[in-house]
Amino acid sequence: TAWEDIRLFDWSRQFHRLGLMPREVMLSAPWPSPVSPFPVAERFRCCRLSESGDGIWARALAHFVLTRHERKIWSQLTGPERRRKEWLLGRLAAKDAVRLLLKERHQVELCPADIEIVTDEHGRPGVTQEFMERSGCRISLSIAHAGGVAVGLAGDTAARLGVGIDVEPMGRNHAGVERVALTVDEQALLVVVPPSEKDEWVLRLWCAKEAVAKAIGRGMVTGPLGLVVQHLDVETGQVTVGLTGELARQLPASAGNLFTAHTGREDSF
Repeated sequence: TAWEDIRLFDWSRQFHRLGLMPREVMLSAPWPSPVSPFPVAERFRCCRLSESGDGIWARALAHFVLTRHERKIWSQLTGPERRRKEWLLGRLAAKDAVRLLLKERHQVELCPADIEIVTDEHGRPGVTQEFMERSGCRISLSIAHAGGVAVGLAGDTAARLGVGIDVEPMGRNHAGVERVALTVDEQALLVVVPPSEKDEWVLRLWCAKEAVAKAIGRGMVTGPLGLVVQHLDVETGQVTVGLTGELARQLPASAGNLFTAHTGREDSF
């Protein structure tokens, strides 16, 4: 405990030497591209960052950005160290998105550890009810990580609407994704896509399904075929997705709805 106290004190001192307070520091970068097509884009913020540092850096970072309860969860995570780092960086990106949203829309400045992210019974992340009551906002969250990049999306949403985001790296063989994740009818939609962009659009459809699955709060519990792409627009990148099968039966209120996912490509993602 004493070592942790000394380390945190030293980190705080370094921020003061730079003339910065922790609430003014953002380790991730704003990423406006995913939310710019939204009808009310001003109510959403997205942040992303890349993996860096070793185990010592990750432990120091955890003490800087996580609440006590979150640190306990992080310390008890099992599995490969890479997964633990993805969990940590995903939380950081999501917290920065919330901080950016509250700062720019409500002039409220917060430290990362002022925000606690919890998950519901289906694994969907969100801020605590106490935080929403204090902030006066109904915050929805989504987190994704792949290929060494973590992204967080936060929205000040009406009613109990959710948000969803997914990210995937280009440059892999995606024939398996097309075969497993897309129906014959969905594959037929790709006929309007230029051949040179087919692999990219297979990934776009996969990301669209993932994003919608996260937005409705269930994830891919019934597999990717529980969500069906009804339409795609090559010019705008919009993908229209509906629910089917067991997922539609689990969510009858959403079964007849169509969801719009905004897809795009930036760099190699």
